Amino acid sequence: MGVHNALASNSTFIAIERYCAVVFHLRYNEKVTVKRTMVVLSSAWIIVPLASTTIAVKQFDARNVLLVHGIFILIGIFTATILDCLMSVFSVFGNGLVIFSIYHSTDLHSPSHLLIAGLALSDFGTGLITQPSNLIEYVAAIRGDTCTANMAYLVLNISGWVFTMLSLLTLTFIAIERYCAVVFHLRYNEKVTVKRTMVVLSSAWIIVPLASTTIAVKQFDARNVLLVHGIFILIGIFTASLCYLKVFLVVRRHFRQINIQLQAQTSEQVASNTAGADGNSSQFFTL
Repeated sequence: MGVHNALASNSTFIAIERYCAVVFHLRYNEKVTVKRTMVVLSSAWIIVPLASTTIAVKQFDARNVLLVHGIFILIGIFTATILDCLMSVFSVFGNGLVIFSIYHSTDLHSPSHLLIAGLALSDFGTGLITQPSNLIEYVAAIRGDTCTANMAYLVLNISGWVFTMLSLLTLTFIAIERYCAVVFHLRYNEKVTVKRTMVVLSSAWIIVPLASTTIAVKQFDARNVLLVHGIFILIGIFTASLCYLKVFLVVRRHFRQINIQLQAQTSEQVASNTAGADGNSSQFFTL
């Protein structure tokens, strides 16, 4: 029972943390700190085992113990579900507003803004499909509706993998686009076009859902599926990191060149001022 309570506590804390990240946004780092997180987790891992051990040693009535544990778990599930609903609403409306703004503003029809719209679309799908599926699974499991719970679990798994992979791919595309903007610079508009960006995003939105659905329907070995997904995620992270590292090196080189030019201009100005002062001094003494 102690393990179940600890798991319920951790799930609730994760839901609260995600809620703070979505709702407070700019003030997230101020409200959710590593120190506070460690205090909360440490408290949970001290209180729950002590309470469970005390209950086991004192040998309280089993029905009362089960009732208390059941209430505790239900409170955790209820809290996580409510926060999940709130995050779903914020995700749908917030990302929907981003998509609507980019779609209706012709000034924002650029490769970089299209990639942002693609990222917002994957988050929009998470709020519209994945998070409600999680809620439906909870409710169906509590009511004992196994069929609905299994269907919701299947939708949750497929949509979770789909939107996670799409978000990762879009973030990788954004890193590559930034790399092209910094490295190629004058040839950026020639290499990165709206048409090519649309083709890349459309391909990702066709291939990833088809592959995830095929894997779910065919019921491949779970270990192989996780291995493939893990390799895919590592490739995306490695590509994005490599692009941003190259961007950092190019920007640092440009910064050094600008500093050298500024120092050279400053030295020339000081030399000219010194030469002018010497000339004025010589004229003064001649007079």
